[in-house]
Amino acid sequence: MNGSNIEHVTSAKYHGIHLDEKLNWTEHVKQIESKLVKLTSVFYYVSNFIDEKNIKEIYYAYVYPHITYGIEVYGSCPQYNRNRVQNIQSKFLKILSKKKRSASSTALHIDLGVLKFYQISDLYLSILVFKQQTKLLPPVFDNYFRTKQQKGVKETRHFQELYIPFYVDTRLQNTVSSSKAVEHLAKQCFKFNICQ
Repeated sequence: MNGSNIEHVTSAKYHGIHLDEKLNWTEHVKQIESKLVKLTSVFYYVSNFIDEKNIKEIYYAYVYPHITYGIEVYGSCPQYNRNRVQNIQSKFLKILSKKKRSASSTALHIDLGVLKFYQISDLYLSILVFKQQTKLLPPVFDNYFRTKQQKGVKETRHFQELYIPFYVDTRLQNTVSSSKAVEHLAKQCFKFNICQ
């Protein structure tokens, strides 16, 4: 490019997001794990001195920011990576709550009132779609999520839902605009007239 050779790499860091050549976000998930694993012994020690209120405060101060940074982009990763992040999240909540590893993660999340990873991902993606549809994002995002009407799709009762592109290449199926979460949001947007 411009007379310079570009080195081929398997992953690259851009604004704190680790992109990999297969777009499966494995490298980014590894980075989240490596940052949080350093806190394990500290969390075990601290868990002896805290109550439920402190559990949430520590979780939101030290774990949540790592999980949510760039979640709009990497949250649509393949299921195996979503499960890895969910396991990390549940592991630290169990440590802080002094629960056994075999304890139910779902029950723990409900008891603490903490969203699971996939719920956080859907929430952040919902906010992104809402902001885009209500023109609260910079103009570069104007055509990022489009309705079926804007794409010129034949008029039906679902005419004002978001258009979800279909990609044969499985790597592109894990992009934000074609993710299952957006597909679900498309129906919700239509239901609540957000896209109109």
